[in-house]
Order: sequence, then structure tokens, then C-alpha cells
Amino acid sequence: MESYESSDPVSDPGVPRQATALNAPVIVICGVQFMAETAAIANPDKRVLIPDPAAGCSLAATIRPEDVRAWRAEHPDGIVVAYVNCSAAVKAEADYCCTSGNAVAVVKSLPDGVPVLFVPDFFLGSYLRRVTGRDLEVWMGECHVHAALTPDVLAAKRQEHPDAEFLV
Repeated sequence: MESYESSDPVSDPGVPRQATALNAPVIVICGVQFMAETAAIANPDKRVLIPDPAAGCSLAATIRPEDVRAWRAEHPDGIVVAYVNCSAAVKAEADYCCTSGNAVAVVKSLPDGVPVLFVPDFFLGSYLRRVTGRDLEVWMGECHVHAALTPDVLAAKRQEHPDAEFLV
């Protein structure tokens, strides 16, 4: 399948939400599986297509529904918060889903004294732990691309391209 033009929003995590405002009966998500699944969840009356159904995400692949169920078996009163960058099957096991934009507010709204598991992004979960002061259990998932962006790698790239702007 080839795309010859784009007539509607082009971005990354905002696409499923933006698609709810479209009048189009068909949405094509040129991204990874979890993005197409999320678009389908947010747009139940629209047909959602993905050009490459095998397009995966290393972060989303780090957690499975049975992992969440196993944690829940050990913490029956616990709360699971899932970052939107995971499969629909994992989202279905969570109590809350969040985006990077509302994750702080979601975690701050949770009752104190209850075990909380944040999945699947270790980096976002660690940030949430630091910013909110909550004692979160954080899943050890990571995106291989983001994990490779170490301070040394970025410093070398800045030296190699001194006039470039870096957005990470």
C-alpha cells in the first residue's frame, strides 16, 4: 500500500484522539500496532486500517496481559496505570490509561496507600515517581531507540552537528 497524500492530521501519539473529530469513515494509521488499536478504540464507528499489521513497538512488546494479571494476583487491591503506548490487551487489564501529557495528573489523583504499578515505560514511570512523590512500582520496559540515546551519544552528535537543534 502506498500513500500519495495526507489530508488529515499527521503526528504521533495525538492521531487516535484527533481521528475522533474526522468525518471520514476510514482511518489509515501509518504507525505501529498499538496506535491503530488505540485509534479503533477511540473511533468504534470507523474502520481503522494499518498498512503493516506487523509493525511493532519495542516498548509495547515488553509487557503482556498475563504480566499485569500476575502482578494483580500478588496485589489484589493494587491499581494498574498503563501508558497509552501499549497493546489494547494490556490496556484492557489496566485500571487507568494515560498519555505522557496527563500521566502526572492521573497518578496524583490515585488514592494514597494503595500499591500502584505503572506500565510499560520505565523512563516515564521513573519520572512520575520523582515528580509525584508516589511509591510506584515501575515496569522495566523501554523503547530501544530512546534507550540508545545516552548522554555520550547525544554529546557526540552535538559535536558532529554543532548547528543542529536537538529534540529528544
